[in-house]
Amino acid sequence: MMNKDISWLASQVIYEIFPDRFAIGKRYRPEEKRALPCYGRATDYVVRDWQARPNPLTGTKEFFGGDLYGIIDRLNYLQDLGVTILYLTPLFFAPSNHKYDTTDFLEIDEQFGGKEALVELIHALHARKMYLFLDIAFNHISDTHPWFIAATRNEQPYRNFFIPSAGFLDDEFRFPDAPDFSLDEFQGLFSVEGLCKAIASHGVRPLPAPAKGGEWLKIDWLNTLLTDHGLYQELLSSAQVWKSKAEEKGAFEKLRVQYEKTGHKEDLKSVVRFLMERAYPGETPKVQDRPLVKRLCGKIRADFDGIIEGIVTVPENSVAWLNAFIQIPDLYEQIIVNKGKTLDQTIQATLETLKAKYDKSQGAAELARLNRSLLEALYPQETPMSYQAWQGYQPMPELNLMERELQGRLYRHEDSVLQHYLRLGVDGFRFDAANDVGLKTIEDIRQALHERFPHAVFIGELTTYAGDWIDQERRFHGVMNYYLHGALSAWLKGEISSLQVNLTVNEYYQGYGREGALCSWNILSSHDTARLKTLFSDEKVRTLALISQFTLPGLPFIYYGEEIGMEGGPDPDCRRPMVWDETLWDSSTLALYRRLLAIRQERAELREGRFTMLGHKMVSDALAFLRYTEKINEVALVVINRSCAPLQERVFLPHAHLYQGLRLKDLLAPAQTFAIESGGSIALDIPAQAAAILVPDDTAFVNYDFYKARSLAAQ
Repeated sequence: MMNKDISWLASQVIYEIFPDRFAIGKRYRPEEKRALPCYGRATDYVVRDWQARPNPLTGTKEFFGGDLYGIIDRLNYLQDLGVTILYLTPLFFAPSNHKYDTTDFLEIDEQFGGKEALVELIHALHARKMYLFLDIAFNHISDTHPWFIAATRNEQPYRNFFIPSAGFLDDEFRFPDAPDFSLDEFQGLFSVEGLCKAIASHGVRPLPAPAKGGEWLKIDWLNTLLTDHGLYQELLSSAQVWKSKAEEKGAFEKLRVQYEKTGHKEDLKSVVRFLMERAYPGETPKVQDRPLVKRLCGKIRADFDGIIEGIVTVPENSVAWLNAFIQIPDLYEQIIVNKGKTLDQTIQATLETLKAKYDKSQGAAELARLNRSLLEALYPQETPMSYQAWQGYQPMPELNLMERELQGRLYRHEDSVLQHYLRLGVDGFRFDAANDVGLKTIEDIRQALHERFPHAVFIGELTTYAGDWIDQERRFHGVMNYYLHGALSAWLKGEISSLQVNLTVNEYYQGYGREGALCSWNILSSHDTARLKTLFSDEKVRTLALISQFTLPGLPFIYYGEEIGMEGGPDPDCRRPMVWDETLWDSSTLALYRRLLAIRQERAELREGRFTMLGHKMVSDALAFLRYTEKINEVALVVINRSCAPLQERVFLPHAHLYQGLRLKDLLAPAQTFAIESGGSIALDIPAQAAAILVPDDTAFVNYDFYKARSLAAQ
């Protein structure tokens, strides 16, 4: 028997909705809905007509106006289709249309109708004995989330909510948390530990550490070193403890004035341009057009009074070796010897030499860490941290799910994100990027919530084989079965053999366990993939895919619009608005969905039965298997023939209750029957590119039953 807490799940049918694209509620006319202020929150938002197609150029920032009220208005349609679970991609407040980049987990985006609309949807679904699963991304959030903004200001506990990149500061290099540690002091640390070390190595007394808040820090040390040897000498002559703030300020104002008169600004532009191009290998961008530069509000300036500010906006591999100029004296000297020459002619050879020497220096790793601190100090308001982000996409910083305080906010506390929505009546969650969330986290979630919410269901998005991730008591109840999706697609395209697809199905059934397989979602398409009709233009092939989806162990997963034959390529084209004009529907596709849904609803073995692989011992290009329950007459033989030739083959069936003489009828073609022969075999004859769902027909003999009442009663 299945775990009692989720035994209901195996009989369900999942329907995925991308809320912005399903339906606009009747509360507003479409043009009124799309004119609401929530669609003007950002200047780069684009509002589209319902009949338009998604534009890859505007991607995540285009909106069509779909909402939760639109879903409520269409529940009759969904229930009549046979849907029992709605799975919605994220609803939380976020800058994008997909909402995986949330800025507030506890606020339902007003574009979808807010919390009020969610509560109404939950009540409407439960009144129909239907269920609601929400998509949730715990691995990452938006870089505009208040937690992340606070973290960039070095505020706790938020700083610990995020994951530093490799090479992040050790504790000894970390920018201190003390609120009275000023930016000036930190720049002083940089100068004392870097610039002054270089000066000292020339046999000159080093600069003293500055007084707190010293105005002399306004001068740009790197500019001074690179532009004018005379300024360098004057800097050395100023290496004294000033008697007053005014004297200190005056000395460095004199340096600034001299720098303004130097003729080397253009040379500096060439240096920085070279560094920028190395930071983006394979490209020759205009510096000001790089997204990273734009995002930091034009820190690169036409003149280079702010050269440090400009350089630190490029990746660390550029910043770190530039610091060598002030760390390693002989590298600095190579800049000095070029004084008076045109740097454009010598810059590349010189800088390559500098880089080679720096790469060999013992201070490389230390400078990289020190550089990290400089970034944090220079840009306290502008995402200065070097942090882990989802697949390197910086606008989605990853959360440190090992942080106890963060765990409390996400799932441990009574007012946490998961507990909040479970109290509202949400029945389950699909975890986005589950492999990034991690086994330990899902185990903690299950343990934290089991006592209060024993019936809650947790599904993981795993895009490969997911055997380790499924455990009814400790981990995910099931997964989005991309392992099956990939194998079926490859087989139907002719990319793998029938042997491999049969073995792959058996692998997920055995590896996930019966309960895990039954609770997993058999997907053919989703908001992340091309639609079925686009993948397979041949209707016969699509039919084979759907029959596989509805008869293999797992829940049939319908992406909105597939049932009416919508088309769409990869994201964002697969996210076209739902077509509600019935004259545009593919009626044959809709009829097939309704028929397969009815067959599955009528046959317990297709919903919750065990699985035995057969196709691996057949020579035909076919996927073949048995589904059966403990009841001796609940058994189905499914054969899916991909070949363009008829399948004519004898197959022996390892099932103890398929008796000789018993006839099996085809639920897809009821007039066609096959008899079990001596030894428990069956002689199959399946048309080209066709399938059969064969179940016992115990009516062939008058006054005789293969499945006797006493045998059925004994179960």
